[in-house]
Amino acid sequence: MTAELDRQKRYIYIVLSNTYSWTTRAIGLYTKAPYNHVSIALDQHLEQMFSFGRLRPNRALPGGFVHEKPREGTFARYKDTTCAIYRLEVTAEEYCKIRAAIAEFELEGENYRFNLVGFAGLAAGFPIQRKYAYFCSQFVSTVLQKAGIKLVDKPPGLVKPSDFPNNKRLMLIYEGKLADYNGVPAMA
Repeated sequence: MTAELDRQKRYIYIVLSNTYSWTTRAIGLYTKAPYNHVSIALDQHLEQMFSFGRLRPNRALPGGFVHEKPREGTFARYKDTTCAIYRLEVTAEEYCKIRAAIAEFELEGENYRFNLVGFAGLAAGFPIQRKYAYFCSQFVSTVLQKAGIKLVDKPPGLVKPSDFPNNKRLMLIYEGKLADYNGVPAMA
């Protein structure tokens, strides 16, 4: 039974998004990238989607560890949010390690803050790791790294959302308005 379980395909989802808030527009002026936020989801319907971002939909700060939903919170406030959703096939063991890493963040969620200093380090090309502080792409990269998955050949503190689509293991399954995504891969 265990060998059969290990052979079953498991997927996680890397969700790049742009809310078009003043914050993401400002970041976009610097990055020139179409998406400046990244989340990791454990299911195709994005019900279990996590990142580091706004704790309150109407304020950029404070930020911290967030459980995101496509039609709630920040994404509900910014209804024109666009996204690119990528599917990543993982082993059962990798999937369990990803879940465990996210569970660690959930246990101490209220202690985590947005890594503003680390974000400045990213812009300067110098990774800055702080205890209980992450920015979105640093978080996603760290979770994947804890599962033994390295999609980007950089330390987590230097990973940008725009780095993820460059990996051939990722399959684009949807691109468009986040609110229109129904959990069914359109491009698979």
